[in-house]
Amino acid sequence: MSRILSISILLAVLAAFGLACESKKAKPVDPRDAVKKVGDPGALPRIGDPTDPTALIAPLNPDDEKKPLVTFNGAPAITLGDFANNLKKQSPYIVSTYTTVEKKLDFLDSMVRFELMAKEALAQGLDKHPDVQRTLKQALIQKLMATTFESKLSRDEISDDDTKKYFDANPKEFMQPEQVQASQILIRTKPDASAAEIQKARERAKHVLQEVKAQAANPLAFGEFAKKHSEDMATKAQGGDMRFFTRAEEMGAFPKEVSDAAFALKKAGDVTPELVRSQHGFHILKLTDRKPPQQKPFNNTIKAQIKNRLYRDRREKSFNAFLAELREKAKVQIDKPLLDLVKVPKMSTTGGPPRLGGTPPGVRVTPVPAKR
Repeated sequence: MSRILSISILLAVLAAFGLACESKKAKPVDPRDAVKKVGDPGALPRIGDPTDPTALIAPLNPDDEKKPLVTFNGAPAITLGDFANNLKKQSPYIVSTYTTVEKKLDFLDSMVRFELMAKEALAQGLDKHPDVQRTLKQALIQKLMATTFESKLSRDEISDDDTKKYFDANPKEFMQPEQVQASQILIRTKPDASAAEIQKARERAKHVLQEVKAQAANPLAFGEFAKKHSEDMATKAQGGDMRFFTRAEEMGAFPKEVSDAAFALKKAGDVTPELVRSQHGFHILKLTDRKPPQQKPFNNTIKAQIKNRLYRDRREKSFNAFLAELREKAKVQIDKPLLDLVKVPKMSTTGGPPRLGGTPPGVRVTPVPAKR
């Protein structure tokens, strides 16, 4: 059984090489030819479903499927069923061009080359190569996951009642965070600016702030100053308007220093009493409006998000239980002291070591986002 699986995966590994080497490819078919009347010269077979190539190929009876189409040294290598099944995997318009024996021989030739290369690889014992064995294990795990979980778990099993219960039980997760609308005047500093250049920008920003404070009673003054002095091209033309935004830690669009200063302003019209320093330069902010936190509506978009989350939760829980059962049956024991024999040099890194998941190689389980 192991050797059969090894052969199967080896064939899959070689697929890219066998079919990629095909030199005789069918010419692209003009889709306009497909609408010619049946019986016209050059007309193609009628396509019932243009996305289904099997609609073009008449089904074989079981006895014909088993008939050897190609033999190697007298032994069956490719059956008629193998040929038909491979042909069905092509696009419908490509399938529709293989109407003659000559065309079918072109396609069959690519399959023969594929089988010959696989046969030679097996003769050289490449099915026992560690890389092939690892690929085999990954394919087996993927198939195990598909048969054990994918076929038994479905998003459709999660009802609207399930999603509504989750929505009601987790109100904070579906809150639109507080937002403010502010305007800004930015005096920029370059990332590599010298101390003298930074001081010059600071003095200029202080002067602008004094002008803003002097005109505090004029509601239009801040916008005019922004158009005149601000060096933020994204907001300058709009009088510094930054539109509504959330806090920086809630995926806001502005640096934390700017976000914190804007949210610290109490009422519309208030201006930051001091300059706000960020990596971009010196900011002067004016609060325009504020929106308190509010509950998001339970609409189809939210419903779909919850359904996906509940599906991932159930899939993760089912997988972890299954893996725990396997570990228990296998009575897994680890000789930890042996790990010290594998010496790994320490490296200086700011990102830290890669995060390792609890799933085996070849298994892809989407993590559930953390709740707020």
